[in-house]
Amino acid sequence: MAEIFTTNGTGAGSNPEKPDKPENHTGYNPKFLGTPVPVPKLTPTQKKKVARQGRSLTLDYTHFSICMNQQRRLAFFTAVNIDGGNLQKIIRKKDKWVYDSRINEEYQCGNEIYKKNKLDKGHLVRRLDPCWGPADVAKKAEEDTFHYTNASPQHSNLNQNRWNDLEDYILRNTGENSLKINVFTGQVFDQEKDPLYRGIQIPLRYWKIVTMIKQNNELSATAYILDQEKDIEEMPKARFVFGEFKIYQTTIAEIEKLTLLDFGDLKNHDPKAAIRYTYVASPRTYLDSFEKIVF
Repeated sequence: MAEIFTTNGTGAGSNPEKPDKPENHTGYNPKFLGTPVPVPKLTPTQKKKVARQGRSLTLDYTHFSICMNQQRRLAFFTAVNIDGGNLQKIIRKKDKWVYDSRINEEYQCGNEIYKKNKLDKGHLVRRLDPCWGPADVAKKAEEDTFHYTNASPQHSNLNQNRWNDLEDYILRNTGENSLKINVFTGQVFDQEKDPLYRGIQIPLRYWKIVTMIKQNNELSATAYILDQEKDIEEMPKARFVFGEFKIYQTTIAEIEKLTLLDFGDLKNHDPKAAIRYTYVASPRTYLDSFEKIVF
C-alpha cells in the first residue's frame, strides 16, 4: 500500500514523551452500573495481537481501561466508567502526552505520526470522561488520558467537530441528570481501506457504545459509528483530503460485524435493534440532530 501525506500543520499538543507507568489503578469496573457490563471479547486471532502486561488483555488507568493492538499500534477498544453525579471540571493546561512503559514503545503511536500535519492526537477516552470522585483522583484520571495508548490519529476536522459534539452531548446529559454510564470506543481496523501514513494505517471509521440504566431500571446500550461519505483521496503535490464526516446511530450487531468484537448480551438491550427495517437494508440512522437518538 502506497503511503499518503498531509499538508503542513501544527499537529496537536506538546510532547515530552516521558514514559509513565500507572500504578494502583482499578481501571474499568464492569459492575459499575449494578448490572454487569463486561468489556468485549476478542477473537483468538485478535488476542494474539494484544500488547499486554502479564496475562491481562487490558491496561488499567484511573476509571478506564485500554486494550492495545500491537500490530496497528492503536487500541482495539477503550472502556470507561462515568459518574455524572460526581464529575469534576479539570481545566486543560499544556498537553503532556507520554508513553505507557508497561508495554513496548514500538506498540504505541508516538509524536512522529502527528508532526507537521493536520492529524490531532484524538482522545479515545475523552479527557473529561473519567474525571470524577475526589479532586486528586479526578486530576489523575485526566492525566491518564494523555497516554499514547489512548490517542488515535484523527484529522482535525473530525476530532474538533461532529465527533466531539457527540461526546459533549453524552457527557453533558450524564452530568445534568447525574447518571452513571459506561462508554466503549474504538476504531474499525480495515487492512484493505485504511491508508498508510508514516508506517501507520490511519483508521477511516470510529465506533462508540454507551450503556446506562434507564428510569425503568432496564439496561440500554446504544451504538454509534462515524463514517465518511468517501474515503481519503490521494491528491497531487503530496497532499490528501478527507471526505465528509457523518455520524450515525447503528446497532451493536453492526459494530460486532465491523470489528469482530463480541459484546455479549448487550445486543439484547439495544433499542435500535428492536426497530424493524422494512424498507431499508441498513440499521443506521444519520444523526444530523442528536435529538434523533433512540434510547
